[in-house]
Amino acid sequence: MAHASGNSSSYTPPRRISAYEAKLSLLPALYAPCGSYIMLHDSLKTIDVRGLPYFGMAMSRNMVITTSDEIYRLDRGIVPWGWNLPLRNYLINKGIRSKLLPSERGLARWRALSHRQTSCIFHASLSQILPERQFAVYKSRPPRLFYSSAEAIGYISGMGDCFIKTPWSSSGRGVRAVRGELDETSREMLDGSIGRQGSVIVEYYWDKAVDFATEWHIGGGLVSFLGLSMFNSDSQGFYKGNVVASQQAMRQMLGHYVSNDVIDTVIQAQKRVLKKFISPWYAGPVGIDMLIDRDCNINACVEINLRHTMGTVALHLSSLVNEEFVFVPGTELAV
Repeated sequence: MAHASGNSSSYTPPRRISAYEAKLSLLPALYAPCGSYIMLHDSLKTIDVRGLPYFGMAMSRNMVITTSDEIYRLDRGIVPWGWNLPLRNYLINKGIRSKLLPSERGLARWRALSHRQTSCIFHASLSQILPERQFAVYKSRPPRLFYSSAEAIGYISGMGDCFIKTPWSSSGRGVRAVRGELDETSREMLDGSIGRQGSVIVEYYWDKAVDFATEWHIGGGLVSFLGLSMFNSDSQGFYKGNVVASQQAMRQMLGHYVSNDVIDTVIQAQKRVLKKFISPWYAGPVGIDMLIDRDCNINACVEINLRHTMGTVALHLSSLVNEEFVFVPGTELAV
């Protein structure tokens, strides 16, 4: 959402996002290394942190809960949920030395890579790598980027059901399913996307059976696969929660639709494309959302997230909690 606001040096999120951010202030307790410092937002300086979700987990993992007034004392790596220019400026104003932060030039590149046009590039590249036999449907359904409302509407009128997506959005917001003709609300969203963010993406509608993702880390030019994640979302793409389970259990669940060999083929293809298009300019966590439709076809790249995701949280949780369940952010854990 900060990326969507433009290249501004500051960003104030809507109230609902600020409330969600506050509620999840201690979420890093579930995935950060033991002994990490967790910085609270300025708005939470006077609250009783014992009432926040995951306080118990933070204490059991020896986390130190601090405020922005104290972080200037620290000389260690800073790992936010995701980087953006307003966050960098905020931390500098709090006394953090710039050597601990990404450069403005680097963040401009990361913002450009976070644009959904990267998904279009990934589709084209993956289509050249993936075998025709298992991925013919995926190859025949490329996402399209439009800078003109008239061109986007003309394209939609000839394709039937589809999704329209803004270039930058989060957790299913900025995504709308169009079933049949373009209604007034969808048209307003399309026009608004082009007016505010300069373009809009149109994708084919998939009759989804299961959502899943691959989780990665990029550093020093190296691309490391961390594992698979599975999540739930509604028909409009709004995120509902992540499955916490072992990798073996997830592969068994996905095995009801596709073979492990097909999954591994996708992972290897994604790694090649990440190495070519992302790793030379970005360092940090990456999540690639995918889906399988009811005919067992894989959409090998619904979108790419250059930040932490709830999938990475679920991966860490699976090593902390020895049970299978659906993790809904903000709900307490029975540990």
